[in-house]
Amino acid sequence: MTRPGGTWTNWGRTESVRPARVEYPATPDAVRRSVLAARTRGLPVKAVGAGHSFSGIAVAPGVLLDLSDLTGLVRVDRERRLATFR
Repeated sequence: MTRPGGTWTNWGRTESVRPARVEYPATPDAVRRSVLAARTRGLPVKAVGAGHSFSGIAVAPGVLLDLSDLTGLVRVDRERRLATFR
């Protein structure tokens, strides 16, 4: 999902930015498409999760990728005792 850029603020309200766009990719392929589209437009990309960083590391004027929709169990390989989450 894409939303027009509004003001993004971290959890502690110490950093904020008004990015050009905010993307909410729900799949790894959607992340790839968002990054490629930003690259085509010459926009910088920053990825954010829960927004708990106290620094300005997530602050970018271009495309902000909010990865909060990338959660959940994808598969379980019982034989290898391996779980994959996104």
